Amino acid sequence: MAIRILKEKFSINRKLLYGGKLFHVRCCAHILNLMVQDCLPQIKYIIEDIYDSVLYIKLTEGKLNIFSEIVQQLQLPYRKLILDCRTRWTSTYEMLATALKFKEVFARFKEREPHYNFWPNLEDWEKVDKVCEILKVFNSATNIISGSDYPTPNLFLIEVCRVKVLLDKKSQDENEFIRDMVKKMKDKFDKYWEECNLFIAVTAVLDPRCKMRVIDFCFSKMYHEHEAQENIMRVQEVLYELYGEYVAENQSSSNDHTIETEVIGGVNVEDESSGWSEFAQFLRAQKSELDCYLEEGCHRCKGDPNAFDALKWWKAYNLEYPILSMMARDILAIPITTVASTDTYSAGSRVIDDYRASLSQETVQMLLCGGDWCRNLNGVKKINEEELEEMILPIPSLDEIQKTV
Repeated sequence: MAIRILKEKFSINRKLLYGGKLFHVRCCAHILNLMVQDCLPQIKYIIEDIYDSVLYIKLTEGKLNIFSEIVQQLQLPYRKLILDCRTRWTSTYEMLATALKFKEVFARFKEREPHYNFWPNLEDWEKVDKVCEILKVFNSATNIISGSDYPTPNLFLIEVCRVKVLLDKKSQDENEFIRDMVKKMKDKFDKYWEECNLFIAVTAVLDPRCKMRVIDFCFSKMYHEHEAQENIMRVQEVLYELYGEYVAENQSSSNDHTIETEVIGGVNVEDESSGWSEFAQFLRAQKSELDCYLEEGCHRCKGDPNAFDALKWWKAYNLEYPILSMMARDILAIPITTVASTDTYSAGSRVIDDYRASLSQETVQMLLCGGDWCRNLNGVKKINEEELEEMILPIPSLDEIQKTV
């Protein structure tokens, strides 16, 4: 309701680009979560067994030591178990993926602990393995688009394509269990992304590493040939219409954007008696910034590609693309998920307990601000409430076990 009212208000004032068709963007992390919720219930009983297994091992130091001894005997490089947070599917995936590495340890632990009755059998572990193979892709996509220190909408098209390819592949899996599970996920995928998401496509093009080539690459995998070509044409039309609106807005604000053609050599180019008027028309007929941008090759990153920031690139090329850089700045800054904003406004980790309540209000504010400044200065990310709920159980080394004995 709020979105509809805002859209109507902005439309009346003509403040929305492209007729407001790109105004409302669904939370992409929420859509991924909905798809995963069609997956996890299929192995709910296995998740419960693994959760109870980890909890049982954590129950006493003796049980943890026995588990650690078995890890040492098998010479496994892994050192910790993870207990998931029930409200976060990503932590459930991490718990399953970690437990999978210790599946042989759980089996041998069963032999030494007669009261341990939560051990998943071989068939259950095979299901967990196949499910984790699917969830790994969803977890990766969720982590990428949930970032808050870099623009994210330009990164999501490739992730959506990756999910689509995975679901298509798994829908043909020889295992009936996987086929049935993936069918539900594909139905949810088609519900939200069967129709071309123009906003996600436009932001991908505005990533200088991708441009229109990423559209050709992804659409060929996501759609049939005829449908892919139609969607490519739609993306191009949206790009040029958006760019045209920015050009018109810029010209109206500066009275005439092409200032360099107004006066050349001290002669008014609008004076048709001068030959400069024909030259001015020639300049106006040159390729637009968008044409030049799309025709140039894709930007190749030097160093770590994950450290690339598209907004910083557009800032550096502001003089070469004055209008297109404004368009890219506005569009790339649009968030495609509510995860980052939810964490920002969550006060769960900022609650002052009874002991600290004796501090004055000014002191508390100084401590909170000082903590934020120190973390920012040293590049340390603040742990949110949900991450604190994840329980990491360290497995002691053999030397530590011997000391306790």
